[in-house]
Amino acid sequence: PHSRSLDEKITCLTGNLCLLQFDSQGKLTRKTILDEHHPYAEVPRNNFRTIISLENDSSIGVTLKGPVSPDCKKEAPWAPSEEGNHQSYFVSLKSFI
Repeated sequence: PHSRSLDEKITCLTGNLCLLQFDSQGKLTRKTILDEHHPYAEVPRNNFRTIISLENDSSIGVTLKGPVSPDCKKEAPWAPSEEGNHQSYFVSLKSFI
């Protein structure tokens, strides 16, 4: 999960996805299923989020209200780092679906 200092619009282009949003402590605050019937979601700035693909070959489009800078993205401090154990964390994320 990460947050951005910009508002974000997410579009499900293909497949079926689950958008999970968290507070600053890592508590789930919202779950949104994105598919062909409900393809759009808006995520306000400074809101931690991640997206899980629910079927193979799912894809998303992301629109940010700019200007975008490299430091607009912040990793969730309570989630594993890029080098962390992603498999066990992914299993815990799937439990929210």
